[in-house]
Amino acid sequence: MISFFKSQVRKFKYNSEKDKKLKFRKNDIEFFYVKNLREFGISIDKDHFKNNIISKKIINQFDNIPSYQLQKIIDHNKDIKDTKSYKQTITKFFNKDDLYEFANQEKLISEVSQYFGFKPHIRYISVWVDFPLTNNEPTWSQLFHRDSDDYYLIKVFFYLNDVDDLNGPFQYLKGTHVESWKEFNLQKLDLLSKNNLESATGKKGTLILCDTNGYHRGLVPTTGYRSLLTVNYVSSKPKNGFLEDIFD
Repeated sequence: MISFFKSQVRKFKYNSEKDKKLKFRKNDIEFFYVKNLREFGISIDKDHFKNNIISKKIINQFDNIPSYQLQKIIDHNKDIKDTKSYKQTITKFFNKDDLYEFANQEKLISEVSQYFGFKPHIRYISVWVDFPLTNNEPTWSQLFHRDSDDYYLIKVFFYLNDVDDLNGPFQYLKGTHVESWKEFNLQKLDLLSKNNLESATGKKGTLILCDTNGYHRGLVPTTGYRSLLTVNYVSSKPKNGFLEDIFD
């Protein structure tokens, strides 16, 4: 009964805003990512890295992290029995001014502004690495879920290393952002996975924009690791409020 009530409240609140966010605007055609975001909830740009100076700078900083330091982080955490132990932040290895410049680059801000209908606010910026655990059962964000930060919500994921099916690509169930108030049972999720699953593999420098009100997950890595930079864009009054420090 409580779950049903929460679902109905979410439905009412989301429906009051979704027409504004999902409705195609006349000038959408001028934006590279927005059409796919409105229709599918996700847009993938595998060529973003090629002509983007700040993105190249971020990748260079990642490439300059000594491999033994990354391996030390992985080795230290792979046997820890914790739901989030497969993911460790490595933001400390990056220049925060550069990370902030990445998050505020004109292309991203203009695209998200077009999708929202207003200029977004940055809720957090983080860099992390995902890796296999000794007990490699999926948990937490490795299971399909929705984010609850805000009704207006775009997350950017920027791959810092090559990502294939083995080292944990981001996965998204296309179209589930349209009814983000609706909870799907496991049978429905399995059906959607067969027909609507977008598995975002790509070389380092691949950029993903997605409305994480839709169902998504990070696939469990079975070998190697996946590292990425993420930025969370929300409205000026997100449901979960702002953090004192946007860097995680």
